[in-house]
Amino acid sequence: MSTDGSKNGTHTPPAIDREVVGFATCPSCHTEDPTMTNAAVGAGADLHCGRCGQRWDAVRLATVAAYAVWVSEQMSVGAR
Repeated sequence: MSTDGSKNGTHTPPAIDREVVGFATCPSCHTEDPTMTNAAVGAGADLHCGRCGQRWDAVRLATVAAYAVWVSEQMSVGAR
């Protein structure tokens, strides 16, 4: 038996580790797209959410992420 994941001349890909791959997630409805990775979006691909129809690119996603950080900081300041 081969240790490379092949059996009878066929190759079975390893299971996908979602945290390592980093599937893109729509910030609007939080639907994960198993066909699009965060790396692909960062490299210029657009994410089109199949659930809500929103289109996202790296710039829009970075803006949403920066806003989430800002809100989190404001909440922590207000809690002090």
